[in-house]
Amino acid sequence: MKRAISFSVCVIVIFVFLGGCSNNGNNEEKQKLLRTKLTYILNLHFLEYYEYFPVREDFLNGKYKDIIFVYSEEEAEGYPENVLVTWPTENTEKILINFNQYILLREIDITPFSLTNPITMEDVVERWEQVNDFLNGFTDSLRNHLTNPSYVTEERYEEWKEKGIF
Repeated sequence: MKRAISFSVCVIVIFVFLGGCSNNGNNEEKQKLLRTKLTYILNLHFLEYYEYFPVREDFLNGKYKDIIFVYSEEEAEGYPENVLVTWPTENTEKILINFNQYILLREIDITPFSLTNPITMEDVVERWEQVNDFLNGFTDSLRNHLTNPSYVTEERYEEWKEKGIF
């Protein structure tokens, strides 16, 4: 009888331990996803450059448990304080122009990323993982070039704005 109770206790302890290990793996995956989203925010200028580092510090200190992408500041209302809610800026729009011009000039097939041409703001917000995969397919040098909004002139910005991609 004592052995049966001891065995039962051991089995329960093992299941509790394995449950904790499984949860730890999920936590690591969640942290990796949050780091990926944080990098995406920086690459696509969802935050101005000067805003990024305080947000990054808050993220590393555990203030934020999730990152949500929305289309505008108005949509950001009502989320808990431990959720970073961020939206595209005018610089994001200019980066989108860089992407689309590069795709057109190089005749790049973006269907392997489950994207269609042109990449739209809806893609940037709703299909951010596919856009991120597309972006990560480039060398660092080209990625830095494509994510630099200063390459877009005001005339080009207005031209693409009329096309309705954002």
